Amino acid sequence: MIGMIFLIPGPLRGPITRSLRGLGARIAAGMPNLKYNLKFVSSDYDASEYIILSGVSALVVALLFYPLMLFLFQSREMALDYTVYLPSIAAFVLVIFYYARWPYIQMGKKVEAVEKELTYALRELLTAMNAGASLYKAMEMVAGAGHGKVSEEFDITVRDINAGVPAEEALERMALRTESQFLKKMLWQMIGVLKSGASMHGALESMQESVQIYQQNQVTKYTQEMNLWILLYIVIGIAIPSLGATMLVVLSIFSGAGLTEYAMGILLLGCFIAEAILIKYMKVKRPVMY
Repeated sequence: MIGMIFLIPGPLRGPITRSLRGLGARIAAGMPNLKYNLKFVSSDYDASEYIILSGVSALVVALLFYPLMLFLFQSREMALDYTVYLPSIAAFVLVIFYYARWPYIQMGKKVEAVEKELTYALRELLTAMNAGASLYKAMEMVAGAGHGKVSEEFDITVRDINAGVPAEEALERMALRTESQFLKKMLWQMIGVLKSGASMHGALESMQESVQIYQQNQVTKYTQEMNLWILLYIVIGIAIPSLGATMLVVLSIFSGAGLTEYAMGILLLGCFIAEAILIKYMKVKRPVMY
């Protein structure tokens, strides 16, 4: 499983998943899409195993945070109360959220990788067909052209055709495999053209223009959204720490409680985490065109 890290040694994963398989299966029954998503991203684990390993990994992180917070409280001679558990609980929730979102993120990356290369693949198809190549020969050229996921999909389709599968059926299989809506649309148009005998060149040119317009719109939309995220980043990075510290001082005066290092540390740590999340979100939202 590319990019996935479980905080459990490999030899222990099998015994843990086997002992908790019943619990994992019951939870997986309430998440029907997880099985499909894991299969799509070529996971080494089924849904119940993934849920078990995710939960145990989150528990490991939470248990690592607890002694750290206990040490910090005791070193500062602070009274032990419920707040010592908050970082562990927050860490557990964040790790669970990460594992829950990971298959969807990987699916999005696969779709993005396809749409990134789709314009070039369409251009290559058109160039080959303009030069007099057949559709099969043009697809064979795209399969060997190094256009990432698009070339991989066309390579599977070419091999299906070589194995005796009709071109329409091979393209239909490809359309059902991919999650890219533009590639699906292109393939269904190609299937329709093959069945009707219409001009394949005109259909591909129309699809290429649609993809280019979509990509331009995505860049424009992202640029407009960036204005809001930049403002929010400035507020979190500058305004909240200064105003938050002032509010804590004022509240400590009225309540009689002193402004502790712990409160200031929590405020600054919260701002730092929020900034990191915002930067990561902006990076994820950035449309990959080239």
